[in-house]
Amino acid sequence: MRTVDTHLAAFCRNVQALTRRSLTRRAVARETAAHQPVARRTVARRTVARRTATLGAAILWSVWCLAGVWPALAAEEEELAPGYSACLEKAVSTLDMQQCTSDAYDYWDKILNENYAQALQQCTQAEDEKACRDKIRTAQRLWVQYKEAMTDVIVELEGGGSLSRLLASDFAATETKKQARLLEPSSGY
Repeated sequence: MRTVDTHLAAFCRNVQALTRRSLTRRAVARETAAHQPVARRTVARRTVARRTATLGAAILWSVWCLAGVWPALAAEEEELAPGYSACLEKAVSTLDMQQCTSDAYDYWDKILNENYAQALQQCTQAEDEKACRDKIRTAQRLWVQYKEAMTDVIVELEGGGSLSRLLASDFAATETKKQARLLEPSSGY
């Protein structure tokens, strides 16, 4: 439980730092836009609108962290992957956090591939081995399409910035973990 709290505290600190940086950039963008020609002001307004959307998400995360809502939601969750919390604790930038999430994704992707191979191997015990393999392959391909489509949606809905990519990567790692556990030989498929 302590590692979850440490991980969440580090995540909250990083999100709050990103929020402070975004607020500063927003103020600079407003001042710059006021002194530019009309065509440039339109581009600047779009940029500010995009950053405002990302800033809104960052502020929401910050409020959740300050209010203690995030730790309450994740209190019973386990670490995403071995070493993930320690990696986030050391992270000083969004890029560092992205690398931690990428490492967690790689960890679970390897396990998923092993469990997928074992699931296909279990089909030798089925009445119709070919039908069993086809069903598992079809289900896995559809799951991959779902995971990829949702990560794209998360990036789009969150404004396409570095925070949105981090959220999308976290989603992909979490979903890969769920799928790997679903295909575990002991899960009773």
